[in-house]
Amino acid sequence: MRGFLAEHGIVAAQGAGPLHLLLPQVLEPPELSALFRELLNEMAERLRLLEERRRHYDKLIARAFAQDARCQRLGQIEGIGPMTATALVAAVGDGSGFATGRHLSAWLGLVPRQYSTAGRTVLLSISKRGNRYLRTLLVEGARSALVAAARNKTRAAAG
Repeated sequence: MRGFLAEHGIVAAQGAGPLHLLLPQVLEPPELSALFRELLNEMAERLRLLEERRRHYDKLIARAFAQDARCQRLGQIEGIGPMTATALVAAVGDGSGFATGRHLSAWLGLVPRQYSTAGRTVLLSISKRGNRYLRTLLVEGARSALVAAARNKTRAAAG
């Protein structure tokens, strides 16, 4: 939709919020063609439908999170919310298939690739194998937790 608007010289900021604020203003001017307005209205309706479906799925995830004790335990970890907890439980279950946490990390692709020879150990970059979606959720959650910790540290120093 943003690309369609840009073709007609109308610049919209990224995200659904700014787009929703801009749409009524864009549809007002009489110099726009009827076809342009019709197509834009159709795109806006599809966007509303997608957002409605997203909200519905968010409610389903929240319900699954609230009903599962494993999700509740995972949710107590800083940086892990309902989406990450439910995805992790769905993929891993109770974790009994992994002997250690490192095995789980390797399965997710969160540990460095190892190249060892003649007693010399070289750790390479993170392997990025395994479940990309879960790895992304966990990495973003960790970043969020680090930002929150830094913010709390700054507030504590100022206070």
